[in-house]
Amino acid sequence: MPRVHALKARKAYKAEGIKKGETYYKWKRRHGPVQRSATYPRPSQLSSAKYAVVEDAQLDAESAICAASEPDEIKSALEDLASCAREVAGEYTESADNMEQAFTGGSPTIDDCREKADALESFADSLEGWDADTTELDNAQGALDEGKAKDSIEASELQKLTEAVDDALEEIRDDARQVAQEWSP
Repeated sequence: MPRVHALKARKAYKAEGIKKGETYYKWKRRHGPVQRSATYPRPSQLSSAKYAVVEDAQLDAESAICAASEPDEIKSALEDLASCAREVAGEYTESADNMEQAFTGGSPTIDDCREKADALESFADSLEGWDADTTELDNAQGALDEGKAKDSIEASELQKLTEAVDDALEEIRDDARQVAQEWSP
């Protein structure tokens, strides 16, 4: 994987959207041109490995989980990540199958591809199997909705209900993050 250098632009790089004086990131892969970006490069920009796409998807899922306001949004982000992991697992399996057809003897590379495919499938299974315990969140949200409907509810009670919803949602986010990190390829 190439080294990424943080530099201060001495001139503007219009194609990359970098203005003179701004900090930018520069790297070069083994066989390719020097690349620049105003933001830190994603794993797929630094590596040609198949699993780099899953790492990108994991970053996207983490962002979606942090921004989620409902458990369904978290579940959707995890399902998208699982789908990406399954696609890449399929690519590894296909590569192993093609190598087996070309080479009659076994190969450590074939075994490595199969292991990566199995790990990604297991990762996807765990993501799809994740189900938030939303009972506490549903109870708190129901009480909050009921409280908003009543004009006579006190502000402190409404604040407590809002905090309960936020706490339950944060627990769900933590569970989702833990599942994603445990099975990270």
